[in-house]
Amino acid sequence: MSFAGEKMFIYDEIQRCFTEDRFGGGHLYLSRIGDLSYGDDSYVPKPEGFIVEAIFSPGIWPRAIKVLFFHPNKQETREAADRFYAYCETIAQKTPAQIRAQGIDVEKETMKIIKDNVLLNVLAPALERASEIGHRHRTNVEATITILALQRYKADKGSYPNDLQQLISAGYLRQLPIDVYSDKPLVYRMTDDSFILYSVGKDFEDDGGKPGTDRKGRPILWDDDGDSVFWPVPKPELNQ
Repeated sequence: MSFAGEKMFIYDEIQRCFTEDRFGGGHLYLSRIGDLSYGDDSYVPKPEGFIVEAIFSPGIWPRAIKVLFFHPNKQETREAADRFYAYCETIAQKTPAQIRAQGIDVEKETMKIIKDNVLLNVLAPALERASEIGHRHRTNVEATITILALQRYKADKGSYPNDLQQLISAGYLRQLPIDVYSDKPLVYRMTDDSFILYSVGKDFEDDGGKPGTDRKGRPILWDDDGDSVFWPVPKPELNQ
């Protein structure tokens, strides 16, 4: 997973959000931060409004003073962005199972890099979430390829294999599909008339192939609880 595109976007906004000086520094434009923070909202606070609010709300004085006079300059912000995205690339190489086993607090570590920078706090992606989405996409693809290989094997041999390794031995699959939440192969078992293939899911626990569901009993592939079942396609368990 690459963050090169996001990094270029951040570089562009750094150019837009700071004044220029001869030494690569520059101060933060409060109006630009307001635009970024509020998006398409019709109400975007103006710099003068921010200052007036600070005057009549003493509780935010420390924050206002910090942003106006002590916020990292352009060069410091770019260096922080470089450190942040270098960390992003490192974390993206680790599976959720590895992050959990190593006791890595991704949010805590990223905040060490960007906590004093308003711009990066507004624009930096939710790293752990972005990384997990990438891993899930890869798992979805590998699971689909495995299901197709199983169906081809059944069509050729007349029955499903006892385990996934047989698919590799018979030339139907190049490598085992790895579950990023266990760092082991996806769970595969034969059933009476078919098979089941699933990931232990976001809770890192094998629930025997029982998927998580929403309030109406509809299966959710990557729910916070339950397994992520790829086959058979789960049927809704409608609540009475």
